[in-house]
Amino acid sequence: MDFMQELVGVSYKDGGMSPKEGFDCFGLVRWVVREGLGIILPENALAWRKYGEVIEGRPKDIRRYDLLFFYLLIPDVATHVGIANSYKDFTHAGSTFGAVVCEPISKYIEYIKAVGRIKT
Repeated sequence: MDFMQELVGVSYKDGGMSPKEGFDCFGLVRWVVREGLGIILPENALAWRKYGEVIEGRPKDIRRYDLLFFYLLIPDVATHVGIANSYKDFTHAGSTFGAVVCEPISKYIEYIKAVGRIKT
């Protein structure tokens, strides 16, 4: 089983950064990038820009480990982030769900405002 799929169901915890304590969306993405790519992202999500590039394109251009940014409350400020498993689905954590979930990207495509690709 894919290690990202194994995280599905881990409890949501505001500020959480590990499967043991639970995750918030930013903690989940930091953990997955570290475990999957060996890259340690800074705790401040605003600093993530220097680690990746914003890509343009259709949903089929999304690749595994691409970061999906949602600007739900404030324009140009990411208030939620998830990480792509493939061009079809992504993993994210939210208080709404109370846990880590895996969902189709197509369900949220209109809310995704930027896609970041980690430089490896």
